[in-house]
Amino acid sequence: MLQQSTGINFKPTKVESGYFICIDVTGSEDAIPAKYFVKNTNYEDESVPTNVKQMQFSDRYEKVPLDFAMCRYLAVEKGVACMPCTNFCLEES
Repeated sequence: MLQQSTGINFKPTKVESGYFICIDVTGSEDAIPAKYFVKNTNYEDESVPTNVKQMQFSDRYEKVPLDFAMCRYLAVEKGVACMPCTNFCLEES
């Protein structure tokens, strides 16, 4: 269902157990608008109040990682809340 509404081909990954459903979004960069890859910027409609804390990426990253960009896109434009896996492996965490 999500594939039809986004036009992105998700590849589920095989897991043995856990609380998360992981998907491989490799190769889907072209389906995500460029504004979601811009570092340290507000990508939401500024006329709508929000409590979202913007993730600040270090200079190590040229742009927002693909999984963060995908999660931003899905949340803002499709109303689907996701958590990027790289959130657990950034040097800041």
